[in-house]
Order: sequence, then structure tokens, then C-alpha cells
Amino acid sequence: MLRGISITLIEKVESGRDDFNAPIYAEVQTTIDDVIVTPASTNDVNDTTDLTTITEAYNLYIPKGDTHEWRGAWVEIRGKRFKVVGTAKEYIESMLPLRWNKQVMVARYE
Repeated sequence: MLRGISITLIEKVESGRDDFNAPIYAEVQTTIDDVIVTPASTNDVNDTTDLTTITEAYNLYIPKGDTHEWRGAWVEIRGKRFKVVGTAKEYIESMLPLRWNKQVMVARYE
């Protein structure tokens, strides 16, 4: 039986406005359980973003029912921070036999 690990999703959420009416953001951390983490080719990420300083890249498979906004977010996996690359690919829940229906690519930059 497949079983994922827990990761931390770090989203920026608007928490107010400054004196010039510009948004102020705060980081909100949420633990996401049962996430499958697999290595991704750094070439796949480079083709997507045209960046050349990627040291690690992973594909994350997110459990069904997730409603978080992954675009522009950060993810912490085993104490390391990764940036979400692009947007999440979401598949039709009823068409997939397993517990995961969303794929997110993350990368670590140096």
C-alpha cells in the first residue's frame, strides 16, 4: 500500500493594508499529510522556468480534496525549503483509482 509523508505548505496570505493601501502579506504554514514525493529531473524544471541554478527538484502528488493555492507557494520537505514551479496539475478525482489527484513540481534553488 502506498503511503505518503507530511510536508509543510507555506502560503502568502494578505493580512492587511499599509498606509499607502498596498497589501501586507503574512506566511501561513499548513501541514499536508500523505503526500507522495518523487524525484523530478532538473531538466524538466529548467524547460519550464529557464533557470539554471536548481539543485534539487521533486514532483509532489497531493491527496484528493485539497483546496490550497499552490502557485507561488513554498514547501518544506524534511527541513528544506522548495519553491513551487508553475501551477498544479489537477486531475478528475473520479477518474483516478488512488488517493492522489493533483501534481505539483517543486525545486530548490541556490
